[in-house]
Amino acid sequence: LIARTLKFFGFKNYLIINSLLLALMAISFSFIDQHTPYWLIALQVFVFGMSVSTQYTSVNLLCYSGVPAKDISASTSLYSIVVQYSASIA
Repeated sequence: LIARTLKFFGFKNYLIINSLLLALMAISFSFIDQHTPYWLIALQVFVFGMSVSTQYTSVNLLCYSGVPAKDISASTSLYSIVVQYSASIA
């Protein structure tokens, strides 16, 4: 499903649209109060989770799309280091 979506929108457009959606979803969490229905909270969490998941998957696809097969091992090691580093500072 993600591959078809990325082909339809293109990587750049999809990442921009999805980043905006993630920002809007993060802002929407600030409007939750004691009167917010549980189904609406569940829907917000579901859409946010799907957006984060597809963003992560599309970035992974983009990172490995131009790497020759013989260099995948080195690319995977480098990518793992970058992910761990970025997680530690974020």
